[in-house]
Amino acid sequence: MTSLGVVLELLGEWDEAETWYRSAADVGNAKAMHSLGNLLKRRGELSQGETWSRRAIAAEHKA
Repeated sequence: MTSLGVVLELLGEWDEAETWYRSAADVGNAKAMHSLGNLLKRRGELSQGETWSRRAIAAEHKA
């Protein structure tokens, strides 16, 4: 799911990339959480981006 999100993001399909990142992030994928956070920050959604970046860090520390 995360890999598809990366490809879609590179193609400029940010909404669809977000969907795939969220799907992977919702099941605890820290890489997807990080990618989602970065995507949201690039779109100007700084608060949500920060939230997902913090979740990614927390998930990495649990592993």
